[in-house]
Amino acid sequence: MKYAETKRLIPDSVTAPNVHKIFELCAECKGKRAICRYIEEYNIETPSVCHYRTKGNKSKHTTLSTSYIWNQCTVRDMLSNRMYCGDTFNFSTYSKSNKLKKRLKKGPNNILIFENTHGAIVSRELFRLAQLSKKVDNINLQYTCIKEFIDKAKTNIGMDEVVPKLFNLFITRIEVSVRESRNRGCVIKFRFTFQSKCM
Repeated sequence: MKYAETKRLIPDSVTAPNVHKIFELCAECKGKRAICRYIEEYNIETPSVCHYRTKGNKSKHTTLSTSYIWNQCTVRDMLSNRMYCGDTFNFSTYSKSNKLKKRLKKGPNNILIFENTHGAIVSRELFRLAQLSKKVDNINLQYTCIKEFIDKAKTNIGMDEVVPKLFNLFITRIEVSVRESRNRGCVIKFRFTFQSKCM
């Protein structure tokens, strides 16, 4: 999407077909990783690189050497953005104080949405199908991860003690952080990253 001289958003003729294709792939129950692979295979530039080539503004995340490598977070954000349906969002963030720069997200009930304010790239039906497909994809991922965890646990159920082999089977990373607290004394936090092929 880009601004016209009238300050209204109009679909960009160069990038609009790519956005439409991403929504179509998602509606066909393709996951974010599969969509990224498809985009990279057809050498479609990332939004930041495309913006740099057209406007000349380079953000800190723009890397021209990896201009065709898409991040799954970018695809996720695109698929959640109703702007591509022709809607405009207002008051989606707020600040607690004028002195604080950090913007906080508002709840969905407090956001104003104006429909059909500009040209749409994807139809509402395609957007709805993409949202349903995302939910199904998340449920399938959770099911696969849980099944994988149970299968691993079943094969090692006879172990009497926690040994390094067991840790290596289930956990890829352990982070330990220690923080002093006036009220609670010393607070130790453990953070685990589980080993999984589906992640």
